[in-house]
Amino acid sequence: DKLEDYLSKLPKQVEEYYTSPIDSELTEPMTNPGAWEASDYSYQLLATFRSTNAFAVVSRLSLESKGRDILELQVGDSISNFSVSKVTHKGIVLAGPDGERVALRLFKPSFAELVDGVSASGP
Repeated sequence: DKLEDYLSKLPKQVEEYYTSPIDSELTEPMTNPGAWEASDYSYQLLATFRSTNAFAVVSRLSLESKGRDILELQVGDSISNFSVSKVTHKGIVLAGPDGERVALRLFKPSFAELVDGVSASGP
């Protein structure tokens, strides 16, 4: 009974998450809600693994062809001119060539900020 109750409430919670007030302020609809769009691709973090070698599993969506592939990223790897600088259990941090930082977080929308560090709410 508890599982059925949870499953019946889940779609509404997911819908509310993606239609929160911050989303309504966007000027263009997002191609892949919660993802980070850079160059011709949209990236969404699927999982992180921290054992001997920490790595992240990221879904990459082509904005032009709508083709999707899965990437396995470690510290030092690059996507869309951003390098993976950190992998944690909550997400990954990407560093851009101009000092921009992008955090891809599990189960939360990605965000970018133009400061030296990553927000305390990041990974």
